[in-house]
Amino acid sequence: MWQDTGQVRCVKEGGLNTGQTEKQQQDVNPASNSFGQTRWVPGGDDLDMCPIGEPDYYYWGAEPAVYDVDNFSNAPWSEEPSNGVQVSFSNDGGKYLYFLHLESLGVINSVRDQMNSETISDWQYLSDQVINGYTYKVFRMNYVTTVYSGVPMTFYFI
Repeated sequence: MWQDTGQVRCVKEGGLNTGQTEKQQQDVNPASNSFGQTRWVPGGDDLDMCPIGEPDYYYWGAEPAVYDVDNFSNAPWSEEPSNGVQVSFSNDGGKYLYFLHLESLGVINSVRDQMNSETISDWQYLSDQVINGYTYKVFRMNYVTTVYSGVPMTFYFI
């Protein structure tokens, strides 16, 4: 039996969004030969999250000091008032949180946690990274964190 994990990503063609999404599922049937494995299945169209012909605006996730962007999420996210974007983080423990954004979006001047507390002092910019020909600013939490799932963070841009 396959169950949605809550992870969603934009479908790409030539590094640009097609307007379609995929959702991740995990086999939760202990009697199955594929128990614990994951797969990506069509998730429908979402032009707000994955605008046609545009690169991803954001990537985020929990990774060790040497990260792999392929393990990051790029959807879903929501726009917040005052030029903010909210994403949800999950961590299986002992990893840094990362938030990458297109360089053209500016710089982050505020980070709010689920309690609406300011946490920007816990974050720092690292060296930029080029993904599919687009430059992304790499924002990382200064310390590793513990186990949790679906914790929202809101990033505000200047």
